[in-house]
Amino acid sequence: MMSILPHATWNKERISFRAGLKLDLSGGDGNVFCIAPDIRFNWEFVKNYFIFANIGGGKQLNRWSDVSQYCLYFDPSQQIASAYSPVDAQLGLRMHIIPELFITLYGGYEVADKALFQRVDALSQSVVWDAIDATCIKAGIGVNADITEYLSFEADVAYRQWNSDGKIITRNRPRWEANATIMVHPIKQLDVKLDYNMQLERDFGVYGRLNDIHNLSLTASYRIFDWLSVSAHGHNLLNRRHDYYYGLPAPGLQVMGGVAVKF
Repeated sequence: MMSILPHATWNKERISFRAGLKLDLSGGDGNVFCIAPDIRFNWEFVKNYFIFANIGGGKQLNRWSDVSQYCLYFDPSQQIASAYSPVDAQLGLRMHIIPELFITLYGGYEVADKALFQRVDALSQSVVWDAIDATCIKAGIGVNADITEYLSFEADVAYRQWNSDGKIITRNRPRWEANATIMVHPIKQLDVKLDYNMQLERDFGVYGRLNDIHNLSLTASYRIFDWLSVSAHGHNLLNRRHDYYYGLPAPGLQVMGGVAVKF
């Protein structure tokens, strides 16, 4: 696929504005030419407080190599349609309250042609992809904090409501999703990272709703020399039962260790 991005920009002391188009050209999938807006606006209306707006979209090729990075466990014989978003709009507020703390609030709306949703085939019970025309209402909040040189924190919570033919649809796309990371550097050679992921409300209709995901992970890495380090990783520390995808249960508590050598 080839993308062409003609645009114009305008910048002042507290305002930046870009207006353009995204032209996607590709062959072999029945939709050679796709067009979407490419508009970005940022206004510092008060010092360190920003209003921003982004209106984008475009085409996404869903080749096997692309989709398999999200989920390997689907019928490989299926030909997956390319997705196209004629508009994906977002409006938000970004606050740089103190030098160490950023908070971002946003809301948005997306129109998608042939958005991918997982489905369970009634005969084979394998995962297949449905390409569905849908719209999405979304909102979220993000926090970034560099508390000290030894401690940092970032988190985000997002709500997405996908609708198709007047009905709410979730399947593999959770309605609520949250991520949080705490990074600790108690000494120069040691890095410790605590991660949390939450996914709620993944409903597959008659096949039932998947268990909510509350996944806590811990990673520690110690550099013995510049070329040698050791690490330990704990995954699903809460030992909760959930499925990553329909029919694919996640392992329970996992603990792993490793050694890294740089040549």
